[in-house]
Amino acid sequence: MSYIYSIKGKLLLVFISAVLVFSSDDLLKIYFIKQFTFSIEKFVSSALPMISAANELEVIGNSIALQTNRIIVAQRQKELMDSYISIGKLLDELEIKTSAISLEGGDINVLNVNSLSQSIRSLSQIVFQVTNSSFTKEEQARSVAASEVEILETIRNEFLDAYTQQTATVTDNVLFASMQDITLCMVVSIERGLYAETLQQLKKQEDEFLLCSEKLMAEASENQSSLTHPSTIVQWLNTASEQRSRVFEIKQQVLFLQASAKKYLTELDQLADQLTSLTSDYRQRIFRRFQTTADAAIVQEKKAINLTVILNIIAATVLLIFYWIIVVHGFGNRLTKISQAMRRIPTSDSDTKIPVRGRDEIAAMARALERLLEEALLTHKMATIDHLTQVNNRASFFTYAAKETERSKRRPTETCIMMIDIDHFKHVNDTYGHDVGDKFLSLVADNCLKCTRTIDVFARLGGDEFTLMMPDTDLVSGRLAAERLRKRIDELQLELTPDVIIKVTTSIGISVVNLNETPIETALIQADKALYLAKVGGRNQSK
Repeated sequence: MSYIYSIKGKLLLVFISAVLVFSSDDLLKIYFIKQFTFSIEKFVSSALPMISAANELEVIGNSIALQTNRIIVAQRQKELMDSYISIGKLLDELEIKTSAISLEGGDINVLNVNSLSQSIRSLSQIVFQVTNSSFTKEEQARSVAASEVEILETIRNEFLDAYTQQTATVTDNVLFASMQDITLCMVVSIERGLYAETLQQLKKQEDEFLLCSEKLMAEASENQSSLTHPSTIVQWLNTASEQRSRVFEIKQQVLFLQASAKKYLTELDQLADQLTSLTSDYRQRIFRRFQTTADAAIVQEKKAINLTVILNIIAATVLLIFYWIIVVHGFGNRLTKISQAMRRIPTSDSDTKIPVRGRDEIAAMARALERLLEEALLTHKMATIDHLTQVNNRASFFTYAAKETERSKRRPTETCIMMIDIDHFKHVNDTYGHDVGDKFLSLVADNCLKCTRTIDVFARLGGDEFTLMMPDTDLVSGRLAAERLRKRIDELQLELTPDVIIKVTTSIGISVVNLNETPIETALIQADKALYLAKVGGRNQSK
């Protein structure tokens, strides 16, 4: 049990506390790192598949939108067929992926996705059929138009043959040129009708064709005599008119089909945009959800770091408190006080306190030192204090005088030295005995001491001679102080019995010197000479 109170035990306690503090810090860090790692792993394992699925779903939606745009701009049946087949495959893939996400717990709206998927599938089929029919009709119209252009070229060649037989220069024949232009106008009307985008444009080309056809028929009738086969040309013209009707009729059907396809394509494009928006929104929701989860994990980690910092501060504070209590206060302060006590010379009024409380080695050392200091104090008192009067003795006086001399070297000032002698002391000693003489000395010494300042040094040199050293005191102040002291002593009475009362008087010699220039011994001699003058002058006075 005593080991706990020993220095080794206390140091071991501090060491264990430090180990616990740093170990707890490391354990907390490991714990929080594992928690954060677990959260990240859990987040990654759950987030990556869902994010990947959401990205794939969005890619499918964008691909469907792309294929619907390709249907809109398709110019050939092969392009139309390829886009239609791709849309079907993508829709199948979309439905499979949506079902998989729903089964894995995703919050995608399966009903909306499936509804859009079916609507896109149905509408794309309608668009495919209508657009395909439009392409077929367009090809049919081109084929009929080609036949009609062939007939018109035949009629134009017939006119050419007829007029080349009568004229040498074809371009100079105004009639042929007119009929050639009319035929060319009919061909242009047919071709423009094939590329008409509205019914108004188609009607305009049909009217132009009819007008040209009537002009050509009129020219043929007026020039029958010049034609090789007039009846055949008329028959060709009738056939061309029938073909024209068929071409424009087919083209009208094509325009109706294109108008229907355009309406359906607009709806299909809107459905594709809705599907793209739906898949994009789902991906963004997934990202936001896991971003929130990641942010929460980061916030938790920050809280853990803050908690670790707070715990570290608390642990460091506790460790510092332990250090202060055990090392600084327990060891350092007590050792400092012991060191100060050992360096100081103990006196009767010393305020040096030695820390003796405790059960460790320092307390034991302090108690041993206290005993040594008590013995040293006793020795010091015996060496420096007069045992009879309890004031400084001769040796102590010269020690203080040496210190004052050193101080005067740094700061030169005047010092007053007094020699004090009790008048008729030998008579008191011889008449009343040494015991009364001793009481007499103690009474005088005690009252003289009460008249001094803190910085003054009062001492007994021997017998009935006393001396007083008053630093920083000039001659005037010294004389005033000597008179105060003399008067106080003059008022004293030593009552031996009611009938026997002894009065006390003193004679005082004063010397004022600068100890930096005049030795203390010389100052005492000067004061002693002044004392002699006081005695010769009648005693009970100061000189």
